[in-house]
Amino acid sequence: MLQCAAVTDVPHHEALVRRLVIMPVCTARLRELATRTVTPCAYFDHHPAPHSFHVTDPLGDLITSPTGNNEP
Repeated sequence: MLQCAAVTDVPHHEALVRRLVIMPVCTARLRELATRTVTPCAYFDHHPAPHSFHVTDPLGDLITSPTGNNEP
């Protein structure tokens, strides 16, 4: 599977040339054996940060909590 990672604009004479850079996605998978679910990493291959399934969003969790008063 491929995803668009970047679009670069390069002026060539008076015309504008656009190049689409295609980068493969990361092949890492998080497998939960108890629930038998598989979560793929959503980042591009060889990304420098942790995998997308290890990234947390405390503000998003707080906003989506039913009572709105959960502390992250």
